[in-house]
Amino acid sequence: MAVIFPPFAEAMCISPKMLLSVSTGERGTNLTVTGQNFWDRCNDERTPGQPPPPAPKGAKNIKIFLRQGKESILLATVDADASLRFSVAVTIPANAVAGGAVFVAEAPEAYPVFLSDKEWPPTSFEVIESGQR
Repeated sequence: MAVIFPPFAEAMCISPKMLLSVSTGERGTNLTVTGQNFWDRCNDERTPGQPPPPAPKGAKNIKIFLRQGKESILLATVDADASLRFSVAVTIPANAVAGGAVFVAEAPEAYPVFLSDKEWPPTSFEVIESGQR
C-alpha cells in the first residue's frame, strides 16, 4: 500500500524584523532603522482545490516607536515597499531617558499574526549619557 503525501506548501510569512544601524547612542543620535518582511497580510493558509492567495504587499503606515517602560515616543511612520522592506532615518529624542529602550514597529492595518495588537517584536537599544561612548 502506497502512501501519498500532498505537496508541501512553502511558508510565505517570514517574521518581520527590524535592524538598527547602531545599538547605543545619546540623545540626538541619528540612526537608520531598516525593516524586513513587513507584509500587509499572511498568505500561508491554502484552501485545497483553490488557487493560492496573491503574494503579500508591503505593510502601510508602519509606526516606529522608541519605548522606555510605559513611555512611547513616535519617531517615524513609513510604508514597506514591494519587497516588504523599509529604511528610515530617525533621531533619538531629547526627552529619552538614559538606559535601556526598545524600538517597536506597529502596523495597525497589517494581518494580525504575531501579536494580537499587531505590534512586532522589539529591537533593543541603549540610550547613553553624553560622552559615554
